[in-house]
Amino acid sequence: MPIICFEGASAVGKTSVSKYLSKNFNAYVIPEVNLLFQRPTNESKFWYFEKQVERWELAIKALKNYQIVILDSDPFQPLWYNWAYNFDVLQSLESTTNFYREKLADGKIAFPDKYFILTANNDDLRNRKVSDASRTRKNFERHLRFIKPQLAFFDFIKSINNDLVEFIENREVEITAARIINSIPLEHSNQDSSLALFDAAKIWLTETQAADFT
Repeated sequence: MPIICFEGASAVGKTSVSKYLSKNFNAYVIPEVNLLFQRPTNESKFWYFEKQVERWELAIKALKNYQIVILDSDPFQPLWYNWAYNFDVLQSLESTTNFYREKLADGKIAFPDKYFILTANNDDLRNRKVSDASRTRKNFERHLRFIKPQLAFFDFIKSINNDLVEFIENREVEITAARIINSIPLEHSNQDSSLALFDAAKIWLTETQAADFT
């Protein structure tokens, strides 16, 4: 009963693959923050971060009843997303890492058992956006900017733990889903190494410029 996470650019197909696995396997999907929670008018400074922790709590609870739990987007997203935009979007690197490290130390969040990073070229992403009338995908073109930095971040995570990250070019949902099913861990590992991995990621983010990958 593992917790896995799908990441990738907007319109890459994370939600479509999640729905397919939910329909055809005993999988439970936890949507991204903005789809799962109603954003308050006057949100607190760390509202978005706190909701990521709540998503992890939901994932742990779901392990009792489902064979696979899927996080549709990374609960640690603020780390690499803010870094990709030079920390001019939400919080600074220091405030972001301080928040997450405290939660990790308290056992309130951990890294998933495996990340599946879905990829597609920009032309395919634009075509998928146009054909999907169910989502407005605000700031779509802006979000294309973080694709290469995001891939670089997860490539670093993979260099620390090769089994934790797999990159998949998502062309057909059924093929992608089959590859995922054949690659997921057999059970939840509790990720005892999450704190060490996080500290390594913090150093990498501090020493690396996202602009180097754009």
